Amino acid sequence: MTYEELVSQVNKSAAKMDADKITDHLAIQVNIEGEAEGAFYIEMLRGNIVVAPYEYYDRDVLLICQASQILAILKGELDPMQALNDGQIRAEGNIGRLGLLGEIIKKTPARKRAAAAKKTTAAKKPAAKKAPAKKTAAKATAKKETAAAKTTAEKPAAKVTAKKETAAAKTTEKAATAEKSAAKTAEKKETAATKSKTAKKK
Repeated sequence: MTYEELVSQVNKSAAKMDADKITDHLAIQVNIEGEAEGAFYIEMLRGNIVVAPYEYYDRDVLLICQASQILAILKGELDPMQALNDGQIRAEGNIGRLGLLGEIIKKTPARKRAAAAKKTTAAKKPAAKKAPAKKTAAKATAKKETAAAKTTAEKPAAKVTAKKETAAAKTTEKAATAEKSAAKTAEKKETAATKSKTAKKK
């Protein structure tokens, strides 16, 4: 990790911190030893947080630590006062002001948002399992709609078929009636012819 990368990460972490309770001015200079060696400061005033890659001569406290330690402090993974008491980090100036930084980090909304995000993710997992059921319901609805559409389409076709059958039956009946009439007419003609022949013989 380079010094520039460290300052960038510190800036991102500081941007998530809630410094609204800082009614006065707090300036902490951080001197990094080892990897990403260099100095920068974190300044807080009325809720505004500034991280700049410079020394701050009118600082409240000077914090001397490693890059991994300041990142752990800003993420809430390392308490600055506890680390100071354990000898993990060193500090000069108004040490009590360093404790204020720890209080701000503990109360940062970013941690609450992270917890809320985990709950939301956990709540969404069961919903993902229910998705196939919704798909099945959608398929069932689609099948019903298709069946209804077929039934609706079949009704007019059935009516047309019924009309055709009725017309055919009527045509058949007419043909049968015509045949009967023709047969009667033929019988009448034969009867008349027979009578005529009988009359001639007499």
